[in-house]
Amino acid sequence: MREYKKLQELADKSLEQYNNAEFLEKMKSQIRQNAKQPQTAQVKKRSRLFFTACATAVSAVLIIVSVFIILPQKNIVIDENPVVEEPVIEEKHYTADNQGVIDVDLTVLNSELTKIYLDNRVYKEIKMYYDKFYNETLYYETELVVSELENIIICIVTNKDYENFFDHELNKVDTVEEYNLKYTEEYEDVGGLYECKVYGYMDTGAEKIYFTYNAYTMEQSSNFVNLVRELIKKK
Repeated sequence: MREYKKLQELADKSLEQYNNAEFLEKMKSQIRQNAKQPQTAQVKKRSRLFFTACATAVSAVLIIVSVFIILPQKNIVIDENPVVEEPVIEEKHYTADNQGVIDVDLTVLNSELTKIYLDNRVYKEIKMYYDKFYNETLYYETELVVSELENIIICIVTNKDYENFFDHELNKVDTVEEYNLKYTEEYEDVGGLYECKVYGYMDTGAEKIYFTYNAYTMEQSSNFVNLVRELIKKK
């Protein structure tokens, strides 16, 4: 590519010189002056040298121009659909050391939820957990004590980048509002009563909700699904 450009520049420069009117007039004047002088051997020699130089220069120009014309010209391809690199998204790392917590009320919690809200009950406490490094809300956690024999802990994750490591195998499915409620029940016989533990999960697309339900029952059945339906309402 560089050789091509160099030849082009040289050809343009030479053609410009020989197309210059002043240069041509100077050559004609020199020829007329030589014609008036006696054609001595020395003069004839100088004339031959002059015309030889001129012919050599013209030949050089013609050679350069010919090479310039013969050389294949490289087509410049313009990409009409350039590839735009996607911006690199930084992966966030939330750590326990950077986690902070503050108490909030039910009004604040419900105002931060998008698809659902919690029914107006007397919850034991409502805590908002946040990351101090990123200054982002992570999740809310609250507990409702139904009776001495029944309570439920609700964790609502509102940060799409935060993962709650809920490692229970959920083998049952029901519906709350329009969302699937997945859960698993565990029962232990404690002398005529059953200690019941239920772990559940819902995903609204905007919130991820985790439940931990505890109760004592006479049979191997629980009030978990009915209680969740009472507490979780669609906005």
